[in-house]
Amino acid sequence: VHPRFYFFLNGKPLVIRSTGYPGGRRVYYEADFAYRAGDGLVVEDVKGMDSDVSRLKRALVELFHGVEVKVVK
Repeated sequence: VHPRFYFFLNGKPLVIRSTGYPGGRRVYYEADFAYRAGDGLVVEDVKGMDSDVSRLKRALVELFHGVEVKVVK
């Protein structure tokens, strides 16, 4: 339940710097569920309303982790 997928580029974590986090806060995608089925990992996210940020983070999960996120409405 609520697995997190962190993003790294060239071995370094992707971070967002702000006043509250001068050293940076690691960027991650948090899905609602993940479980093993067959030979792979199934990741599901329940969405009432999808946002641009959520779609971008799902695309990053697919690119960096090779996992498709299934959206359940």
